[in-house]
Amino acid sequence: MKQKRNGFLTFCFACLPGAGQMFLGFMRRGISLMVMFFGVVGLASLLQMDILLLAVPVIWFYAFFDAMNKHALSVEEINAIPDRFLWIEEDGVQLLTQRKSRMIVAVVLIILGIYSLLQMIWDVLSDALINLPSWIYEGIFYYSPRVLFSLLIIGVGLYLIGIRKPDQGGDA
Repeated sequence: MKQKRNGFLTFCFACLPGAGQMFLGFMRRGISLMVMFFGVVGLASLLQMDILLLAVPVIWFYAFFDAMNKHALSVEEINAIPDRFLWIEEDGVQLLTQRKSRMIVAVVLIILGIYSLLQMIWDVLSDALINLPSWIYEGIFYYSPRVLFSLLIIGVGLYLIGIRKPDQGGDA
């Protein structure tokens, strides 16, 4: 049973995406928000794609206001809200098993992978023109993991496109 919590502590925990939800008793929702927030930051850092960081304030504000709005509810209203992961619908069906959602995720992954590869090719070519000996060292130890991860992202996207859902009466 979820109960009302201290408003100041709720505010403090709400400043970290997901922690406010966890403090209020919504563990799955909090974990979802933390994974999204730190996943975007980690992915942007790993792939050196600063454009992904545009999603960080959106996730932060959503998590903050979600925690503060849940704190403002009565105990009965809080207990009526199911604790679920953000990527699961109300009826318990996972979003990624649906064809349209899976296709969107696949296309986004492929675009991120291609963008990352093109950015690395540009970096490698510009570095190679400046200084060749250090380029060989960086190519092996710096760019190789990024290339492999980019190819992995593209592969997962292509795999998600290739998965076929058994026909269940015309899901379009």
